[in-house]
Amino acid sequence: MSKRKLFKYDSLFGFKDEVVPTRTVVPEWYKKIPRNVIIPGDSNTKSAKHCIPFLDSLTVGYSICLMTDLYIQRDEQGAPTLLFSEPEAGPNARHSIQTDPMPVPHGYEAYYWVWLTRQCIELPEGYSAVYTHPLNRFDLPFITVSAIIDNDFAIMGGNYPFFIKEGFEGLIPKGTPIVQVIPFLREDWEMKHVSGLAKIGREYETTASEGWYRIKHWRRKSYK
Repeated sequence: MSKRKLFKYDSLFGFKDEVVPTRTVVPEWYKKIPRNVIIPGDSNTKSAKHCIPFLDSLTVGYSICLMTDLYIQRDEQGAPTLLFSEPEAGPNARHSIQTDPMPVPHGYEAYYWVWLTRQCIELPEGYSAVYTHPLNRFDLPFITVSAIIDNDFAIMGGNYPFFIKEGFEGLIPKGTPIVQVIPFLREDWEMKHVSGLAKIGREYETTASEGWYRIKHWRRKSYK
């Protein structure tokens, strides 16, 4: 068994649960998915609960969470105003010229906001991290822009840009995951086309038994 890597973090303002293992914030909608479903005109069928790669995406790494209740209200013209209870933890507005001509994600408004996080994260030597919108969390009324940081030194949290869904008005509660942090080892890679590889993979897939990926190839990931 390999030695467990250490994910170090602290918070400038002492927020207790600003960064948590992503497995602790698995969405309620995933928990409510039954393991088997009935498709009209068909027999019982396995649901997404049987897809291990999908579950991995919802539990991998760590999550930076919102440390204030955030309420988005609209004026008569529909422009959003962001209200929050913790001034240090609230988001801020930025001018769109800072990202022009980057396209705005479809279904989201052109207002450019940033999460003002105040955590400090350090990874082991040689490690970087993907900082991204919580994977497969399409239920969230915002989308966070992705970035990669060479994180093997103590770096303070920065400004993570995000966009709000068109027309959304309401509460985003404290504790909502806003950024997912996925550590990875920095290595040099080279791409190579291997003729016949797809045929080998196809033959293996057609002869494999049910649950073959989970039983033979999947490795449990542990983030504490």
